[in-house]
Amino acid sequence: MPKTLRMLKHKTIAVFGSSSSKPGGADYLLAHDLGKAIAQKGGVVVNGGYGGVMEASAKGAQSVGGHTIGITTQEFRSVCNPYIAEEKQVSTWQERVFALMSIADAYVILNGGTGTLVEFSVAVEMLNKGFISKKPIVAYGPFWREVKTVLEKNKEIRMDFVKTASTLDEIIQLLF
Repeated sequence: MPKTLRMLKHKTIAVFGSSSSKPGGADYLLAHDLGKAIAQKGGVVVNGGYGGVMEASAKGAQSVGGHTIGITTQEFRSVCNPYIAEEKQVSTWQERVFALMSIADAYVILNGGTGTLVEFSVAVEMLNKGFISKKPIVAYGPFWREVKTVLEKNKEIRMDFVKTASTLDEIIQLLF
């Protein structure tokens, strides 16, 4: 693809985190501000399309006129959150994870549970195996910094494309 066309493409950022974050909570507010900042930089927010961090990041992006994409699954039988402009539905949660990996140009990992851990692990594995081209992973907070430190001790796991951030500004600087 010629450079001029690539430069016109909007950067699509996958935001991963807890589906149980509640409005007003610290994780929800961070995700909202992250979605807003991504949109203000001209980026597109993509996520799993449901509640918590997914809702918050999409709501933040929408608040400044940004575009949002939700990858949902028939398995969950849940309704997409109202801040998703474009819903893409797949059959299984596994397809959903791989669709998110494929569509995004970069990944942001916020606080979350086992689903977020799976998303982080799949991104690291796909990058390590070369199944997706070099796409940055930005992991936020002390938990993910510690996870990265532990994984770096295993010489079989490349972690050079995983960056850690402690602030929203650091996340945005690493993405753009």
